[in-house]
Amino acid sequence: MHKQKDYRQAMLAKIHIAAKEARICTNSLCRRLCFSELCPSCGAETREMSELDYRRFLFECTGLISCRYMNEAQMERVIRVFELAGFVPKRRGTLKEAMNASRLAMVRKIEAEAERFLGENWEARLRGYCRKVFGKDDLRFCSLKELRHIWGFMRRQEKKQKKKGGKVIYLLNDKKQEGGRR
Repeated sequence: MHKQKDYRQAMLAKIHIAAKEARICTNSLCRRLCFSELCPSCGAETREMSELDYRRFLFECTGLISCRYMNEAQMERVIRVFELAGFVPKRRGTLKEAMNASRLAMVRKIEAEAERFLGENWEARLRGYCRKVFGKDDLRFCSLKELRHIWGFMRRQEKKQKKKGGKVIYLLNDKKQEGGRR
């Protein structure tokens, strides 16, 4: 019973999302349901689906004006019609995808800051550090934990340079400037 209720709620949510995104052709002879700015059949502009349009659409699909009174088969029919009109439900991302996106963002961050922290030969230094510490040939093969470790290595190198009195080089507007913090 509980799974059935969850499935019904998911279908109801999908219908409401589709109705919010749906558009109706402004051509009085066409009046087609679609999900784009221009009608695919006649090329006329479209407008948002109003509450009245939505109720009329539900009635044409199922003979009912509200999802509240529909059974699962009728709700599936409404979803199918929305999908035939061009509705594509957004897929929820997985935890693995989120972790990979976070990992790739960290790679971009490291690559963006590496020259400032490690100097001119930063690519070779990073590659050598990855091989020595993790046994991996490139940053892109490192896990998020390993990337954080590399970030810490870069920060330590910056601090060592400052303690030695060395100058950290910053690139601003394609001109080298020397000095401390910006």
